[in-house]
Amino acid sequence: MGDELLHSLPDAVLVADGERITSVNARAEVMLGMDRAALIGRPLATVLAPGEPSRLAALAAQQDAGWAPPTTFRLRFRPPGAREVLSDVRLGRIGAALVVCARDISEERRGVELVSRLAEIVGRLAASAGAEALLDACEPIFIELGWTVAYSAMSGEITTPLRVLGREDDPIATYGRSIIGRHLEPAQSPIAAEVARTMRPIFLDNLPTLGEQFRAATTLDASMREAQVRRSAWCPIFSDGRLSHVLAVAGPDITEHDFVALQLFAAQLGAAMRAAALHAELVQRERLAAMGRMSAVLAHEVRTPIAVVFNALGALKHLEPTPDQTELLRIIGEEAQRLRSVAEEVLDFAKPGEPQMVVIDLLTLVGEASSAAMQHPAVPARAAEPTIRMDANGRSVRADAELLRGALVNLIQNALSHVSAGGAVRIEAAPTGEEVRLTVYNDGPTIAPEAASQLFEPFFTTRTQGIGLGLFVVRRSVETCGGRVELDATETGTQFSVYLKAAKEGSR
Repeated sequence: MGDELLHSLPDAVLVADGERITSVNARAEVMLGMDRAALIGRPLATVLAPGEPSRLAALAAQQDAGWAPPTTFRLRFRPPGAREVLSDVRLGRIGAALVVCARDISEERRGVELVSRLAEIVGRLAASAGAEALLDACEPIFIELGWTVAYSAMSGEITTPLRVLGREDDPIATYGRSIIGRHLEPAQSPIAAEVARTMRPIFLDNLPTLGEQFRAATTLDASMREAQVRRSAWCPIFSDGRLSHVLAVAGPDITEHDFVALQLFAAQLGAAMRAAALHAELVQRERLAAMGRMSAVLAHEVRTPIAVVFNALGALKHLEPTPDQTELLRIIGEEAQRLRSVAEEVLDFAKPGEPQMVVIDLLTLVGEASSAAMQHPAVPARAAEPTIRMDANGRSVRADAELLRGALVNLIQNALSHVSAGGAVRIEAAPTGEEVRLTVYNDGPTIAPEAASQLFEPFFTTRTQGIGLGLFVVRRSVETCGGRVELDATETGTQFSVYLKAAKEGSR
């Protein structure tokens, strides 16, 4: 019973009578990589790292002299021809024999070293490098450890793998690379979906032994079986207060100490994403400010000659021109009007201004904006007036009236310009929580996904006319009013949603 109890202990136990080892348990054999027969009778000093025998002797002597021993202390073992093992040690006595109880903390040290190595790389990278550059820089560390790393974007519980780091011959990495860019439902990527749902990291030490929600990960399980890997860590990555990505790491020897290090690395990835976004925003603001100053000067310079052109056209029309001359004057007038529209668009871009927040009746403002949009030269004559429907409780918002009116004119004019022949534009508003959601829908063509991501960028346009500032000005105006504008996913047509702060009852 005594030997069974000794061998069942999770810590290594060595008993030394005098200088030689007289007894060891099974865990000591594993930790030192030597069997019992090779250890019994061997001097204890021969399994310790240089300098450690004298430290151990001094501590044992102090304990024998009645000193209060430390609860634990660090001791380095180094058996002949084997790796060094760092351990937490306690000392005891059985008569004259010294009892050494040692717990291998090499795993903990590797976790600390991993944090240090990753932090060193983070410190070397530029603040604006971003998450993917950080992953690239850290890839050699993960490959050295024999780990496979997947970096995936999350939209709710939908997983989209973006990057996979690992050896070319690694079955897990091969599987991961085969699904890059795919949108995986929770049933196809249940572990990442669980991280997104709970917003908590998950450490798995053996996938098949886990609950039903993870057993659906059959393809991942098969690739891990092929690689003879059972352990994995799944860490959420937060950006701007929301879970945006998941870092998944698989390896044969990932420990809970590594798990802590990987959570810290996931936090560093989130910080890198935020830093890169802030840097890009700063650069964009500086670029837009410079462009705005230049655009304002150009637009003002253009407006004066345009006014002269319109005055001259008015005078020429009174001279009873011939039919051919009338046609030429019409063309000149249309092109001058286009130039005037461009100048006005550029001026809107150049003057963000400070908002004057007031309570606005949306029904009245939308009616005015709709009438103004109908007069825009880009709107075809066949276009029918938009239909307007509003919830009685969703009409009052707080915003800058002029900025919001300009944004709505732009949105409605854009919808009228793209509506199908005989089609309709619908404008609706209803409360949603503490906001009012106003939608502008047209049944024209949908917007291609590759264009949707750039839609609100300045100077981006899919049309032959215009310079691509309209939707940028819409977004800036709405955000200046404390709201936001989004392109909605629709099966047919195109719909934009504007979210504005609802006016509290009695506010002005």
